[in-house]
This record gives sequence, C-alpha cells and structure tokens, in this order.
Amino acid sequence: FIQHFPFKIYEPAPFGPKPRLDQNVNCLITPDGKKGIRMDIFSGLSLYDVDRRTGEFSNLVYYPNWQSPAPNWLTSKNSSISISPNSRFLYLVNENKLWQLDLAASNVSDSKVLIDEYDSTKIIFISDFKESQLAPDGKIYISSYDPVVHIINNPNIKGHACNFKQHSLITQVLLNGFPFI
Repeated sequence: FIQHFPFKIYEPAPFGPKPRLDQNVNCLITPDGKKGIRMDIFSGLSLYDVDRRTGEFSNLVYYPNWQSPAPNWLTSKNSSISISPNSRFLYLVNENKLWQLDLAASNVSDSKVLIDEYDSTKIIFISDFKESQLAPDGKIYISSYDPVVHIINNPNIKGHACNFKQHSLITQVLLNGFPFI
C-alpha cells in the first residue's frame, strides 16, 4: 500500500518561496520502532507513530517552526538527526547548533534544549557540526568539516547532563559522515 503525508516542503528564496524536494531532509525510526521522525531544517519537524507489524505510519504531528529563529537559506546547508538508544531524546544538528527534544513531552517542540553551539576557538578553520550517528556503544558521534569528532556521551539523559563534548576525537582525515550500522 502507499501512504501520503502532506509535508510542506518549501525553501525561502529571495523572490518568494519555491518548492524544494532535494536536500536537508532526514528521516529515522526510533530504536524501539514506535516513532518515525522526518526533519527538514526549512520546512519543519514531523513525528508519527509506526506500526512495525504492518509498516503503517499514523498520528502525524507537524512542528513547522521548531527552531527559532528560522534557519537562513543562504547559510544553512547541513542538518542531521539522531535518536537516543532509549528512544526518548531526539538530537538535531543544524550547522553550528545541537538541540535536544524530548519525544515523551506533550509538546515536543516546546521541550527543545540548546545543548551547545560549535566552539570554533579550538580549531583554526571555520567549521561546524555535520552528520550525527548513534553508534553501537550507545553514544552519538557528530562529524565536522575539521578532522575532529564530537560525542554525546550519555544521550539517554535529559538536557546538558547528556555530557556532550566537542572535539573529543582528533582524526587523521576529514569525516563527512559515518556508516549506518
């Protein structure tokens, strides 16, 4: 069967909105398989229930303005999402900011916490956060345009207690992302 969701996919442009279907869209299913998440930094955040038995999505909740101020279409080109191993916390990366949202909250958008902003003082190049990935060790790793990796050490814990550390690993090469396991 085919399901259709009314996603509003628009990118602000200098001469008015234009349809955009190509980039900055992230989709994941929580580790427990109960929730689906679709995030587009320009169009918003969508959450829905997943029936693992039938593959059906239901109960779509749409947050068009989860981030304030809204991203700038000229500079915001990178986004990524990861979910904590316990399926409760959603981590959103947008260029130089890392956000945490509580999927158990009655209004997920209102639960957002700015965990950190990119610290460019430790690396001489202009950089930011890039791709994030939940690893088998239960930590979330975030790549960068620099040869460093940032780590959320305790992603199952709310707020700043998640123990996010920037520049945790120095690498010999630039990592554009991580393999999906």
